[in-house]
Amino acid sequence: MNKSGASFWKCWKSKFNKGCGISKFIDGLTDEESTAEAFAEHFRKTCTNFNDDQNTRLQSIYQNRRQHYVGDPFLDKHKFDAEGIEVATAEMKRGKAAGLDELTTEHLVQSHPVLFAILAKLFNIIMLAGYVPYGFRLSYTVPLPKVVTVSSTNAVDNYRAISISPILSKIFERCI
Repeated sequence: MNKSGASFWKCWKSKFNKGCGISKFIDGLTDEESTAEAFAEHFRKTCTNFNDDQNTRLQSIYQNRRQHYVGDPFLDKHKFDAEGIEVATAEMKRGKAAGLDELTTEHLVQSHPVLFAILAKLFNIIMLAGYVPYGFRLSYTVPLPKVVTVSSTNAVDNYRAISISPILSKIFERCI
């Protein structure tokens, strides 16, 4: 772990400090299930298209173009190698939340070097097949307060969403 003592305790206090003065209630809701549903509905609205006609038109254009698209050939010079994946992994930030697969950068950095050769084979197969594994597409959303003050109202509008993706998909994206 590459954290200094001061940053560790700052992180610890932000997550576990009991005297932070922020209410546990969101929009007057007191139970976790209702609160989670309120966040889900808020972020669902935020991520919804505004114009169904425009969305349908653009989707049609995309589907029409995609029918005839073959892409560039996957040449040897484009292939992933273990060294490149190891470098990409080493450059990833530490101390980040694990994705749904419960893996973190630290797991991969501390793993046996053969893992990078296996990942190179996997990433090359993904490129040759033109198919991204289903698990690479999964993430979960965490609400974070936009501004943390004691006087701010505790409403879902005062939160922004971040998505936590699997570390392997992040490394694949970085390598591309």
